[in-house]
Amino acid sequence: SSGINAEYGGSLRQTWAQYFTESKVVVFLVDLENTMQVSTCHVELLKLLSNPGLQSRPVLLLFNKGLSPVALPRHRVSRIFSLDAVLEHTTSTVKVLEADLTLDSSVEHISTWIKDKYGVK
Repeated sequence: SSGINAEYGGSLRQTWAQYFTESKVVVFLVDLENTMQVSTCHVELLKLLSNPGLQSRPVLLLFNKGLSPVALPRHRVSRIFSLDAVLEHTTSTVKVLEADLTLDSSVEHISTWIKDKYGVK
């Protein structure tokens, strides 16, 4: 199917797996201003990447609001997420980007990148 399935806040994360087989790309967004949820995001990312339905699907790991004065610094986020180890051991292609999706230009840039790279309409 074409289109985008979106869910914000993680309240429906138990249902995510049912969409993997029909997904061309998965965007996993981490709000770096929400410092209390970053560790939870790491756990959910590991669950997502280990799901057999997602194998070989590309994943865009998007760190949002990294320039905010209250955001976790990138070096701490990399340590919390164990990014090097995660990227080394996953079967999915993971692209890591940083953006500020409160800016229209960032939203347009990410949307265009996904459409161009993966043919999502």
